[in-house]
Amino acid sequence: MEKELRERLKEIAKRIASFEDEESQQNRPAGSASGGSRFEKEVSQGVADLIALLCKKNFARLMQVQREFPGPFPRRLGPAGDNVVAVENPSTKRCIVFDLSHLTPDLEICSYQGTKTIPDIWLKKAFPVEEWYDLHIEDVEKMGVIPKKHEEAPFGDPQRIRFTETVYKQIYRGLKTNFDGVILFVEGDKLFVEGDKLFSKNLVEIKSAKSSNGERIDGNAHERFSYQNLDYVEISAIYPRTELLLLTNDAYVRYRNKYHTGFAVHALRLSQAFSWYKFSMVSSAGQYFRLFEGWIDWLNGRR
Repeated sequence: MEKELRERLKEIAKRIASFEDEESQQNRPAGSASGGSRFEKEVSQGVADLIALLCKKNFARLMQVQREFPGPFPRRLGPAGDNVVAVENPSTKRCIVFDLSHLTPDLEICSYQGTKTIPDIWLKKAFPVEEWYDLHIEDVEKMGVIPKKHEEAPFGDPQRIRFTETVYKQIYRGLKTNFDGVILFVEGDKLFVEGDKLFSKNLVEIKSAKSSNGERIDGNAHERFSYQNLDYVEISAIYPRTELLLLTNDAYVRYRNKYHTGFAVHALRLSQAFSWYKFSMVSSAGQYFRLFEGWIDWLNGRR
């Protein structure tokens, strides 16, 4: 890799990793902190800068993305969204599709050179929980955790517990587990999808942390990710060739905490128990640089 490219990648990696979340404020309503959204913008800007750099160096070309929806002929095509773009190496016929909030390529540096058609299912990042809950509902009932009408009747208000017995499924119907983004690794160069192959898919979660006292990180976004991680065990069993990719700032490895190691230990144990489960975590500048190198190597056919 040439020196100028390495230096620019290092700058982008350092900027993302060193993101500083805003200070904690007393009496602020739960969920009102904007640090997570700001870090998502930082990650998206870093990816946009990386795309611009690859186009400028003629390593890849920028492409718009359109979705192909399932159904009979004729094909139903539609825009993938303003934050979905692809970079393709014309020589290797490989491309990476990014679907990240706030991702806006710099069209003054690199303009669109074509359109990539991607099956809608590949871009899926919101998963109805009923897809896997329904598969286990009979075993859940055997556990004795679903309320029964005859057990609740003696307590005087038969309408208090709405979700009992056969109605219980409605307690989760229509609810989804959502991820922050998707990164697709696609092989093939045809206008439509017959010649394309999904090599792998990253379901992306973006989490930032901060330390108010300069010693330990604070906040509770970590608990939400832990729940998503368990849901991903079920998702990855249904959707092969996926991997859960957690992107964080370096606060997770600068300050004392139990979460960074916990995420890794949980992932290790889950991968040992479930062969289909795959997880990666990126937190430091060096790790972001390694991630970018891996993307470039894949585009160039070296992985």
